[in-house]
Amino acid sequence: MQERRSALVSAAVTGRIDPHTGEEPMAEKVLGVGMTSAMKEFTFESEICEYLEAHGWLYSSDDTSYDRELALFPVDVFGWLEESQPAEWAKVVRPDGGDEQRAKAKARILKALAGRLDQPMVSGGGTLNVLRKGFQEVSARFQMVQPQPAGQTRP
Repeated sequence: MQERRSALVSAAVTGRIDPHTGEEPMAEKVLGVGMTSAMKEFTFESEICEYLEAHGWLYSSDDTSYDRELALFPVDVFGWLEESQPAEWAKVVRPDGGDEQRAKAKARILKALAGRLDQPMVSGGGTLNVLRKGFQEVSARFQMVQPQPAGQTRP
């Protein structure tokens, strides 16, 4: 009896057995015993991405356009800024500029965004501050979210 109790306590401490019910945790039952947390995370992430894609969100199943150094998808950043804020976009990426000038302007935008994201939160940086306040490049002020229009009531 002592050995059984000891084994249950050990299993409960390691998270394999619920100490109150004596059963496997629900995640173990659903995802299977022996799955690593990375495997569970991958499964969870895949389900979220599949759901979003099925409901009209853009989703890339690979990382071909991901910039590891900046930790951004530049194509997505450019698409969002150009579509949602064309006047601000034109201040930096001039429509009358040549290809090289436009490429340099886009690189400056990415550098400004990544720089703001990398700053400490107390200095106005970080993801939350960028989402709340946006970022600036030269004379353009870019927002990274689109708030709900004023006056809209929720159903």
